[in-house]
Amino acid sequence: MDLDVFNIETFIRGQWYYNKFDPWPDLKKDHNYWKLVLREADMLDHKLYCILHGYRCVGTRLKVDDGILKLKKGEEWEKYWSDDKK
Repeated sequence: MDLDVFNIETFIRGQWYYNKFDPWPDLKKDHNYWKLVLREADMLDHKLYCILHGYRCVGTRLKVDDGILKLKKGEEWEKYWSDDKK
């Protein structure tokens, strides 16, 4: 195998694993919450993991509200949905 191809494949696999538990690591405020939630969801139920991962991909935030971790619409949602009913 060509060494350059191996290095690219290794890089891509590393990026996939890095982003598996938070596809938006640059959103620092809730990054650690997402790593925890997506890691747990991946162990519990793959469909749940995929749904939550999708929510994060469109900018959903995790915020503590009254001591409960809640999903909140992020500003990126405006690109995908015009209102909360869709």
